Amino acid sequence: MRSVVSALSPLLRESWSHVRDASDDLASYLFARLFLAEPSLRDMFPVDMASQRARLVGALAIMIETIDDQDRFEQIMRDLGRHHVKFHVQPEHFAMFETALLDALRNVAGDHWSHQYDQA
Repeated sequence: MRSVVSALSPLLRESWSHVRDASDDLASYLFARLFLAEPSLRDMFPVDMASQRARLVGALAIMIETIDDQDRFEQIMRDLGRHHVKFHVQPEHFAMFETALLDALRNVAGDHWSHQYDQA
């Protein structure tokens, strides 16, 4: 697993560099896409999404920063998982989130996005 992650980390970092400066747009687009795909998910979030957008961007940034530190990365992911359990996040929600995230990344990065980033 470590060798796969190590091989992908340069692509993940590079893809993040294309969206980092527009991270609020990224988060706004992601949540809009998510709520359009499954309106019932909106009830799981606060009315004012500003702090939620900031948390999302912060979590993504930390994941990218720690991708090569397997122990730290795994701990962050476990902590995120435990945190989301209390909000009744279900396994099917992750697939919806993945689709919304990729759509948002592609949209914000525009012509800078590549098929290799999708794969990473």
